Amino acid sequence: RYEYNASVEENTQEALVALNLNDDNDPTFYVDSGATTHMTSQGGKLQNLKPYFGTSSVFVGNGQALPITHKGNALLKTSQGSEAKDFGQRT
Repeated sequence: RYEYNASVEENTQEALVALNLNDDNDPTFYVDSGATTHMTSQGGKLQNLKPYFGTSSVFVGNGQALPITHKGNALLKTSQGSEAKDFGQRT
């Protein structure tokens, strides 16, 4: 017997895993205040940029491991005008 509902549910889950709502051209830097470090693909957002020679990687939603290429820090201004120093990584 063909289980139509099970097949639809599985295909829906696979589609949601592959779904990407991110705009790759979005220049906005989103900060998670609960994170211990942040990362960006835009090295220009970091100060004191230095090459990273470690072996660590960043694992993204599809399971792919992205290498860390540089480390640096950033001074972020909030909408209220205050500044927050963050140590970031560039992948």
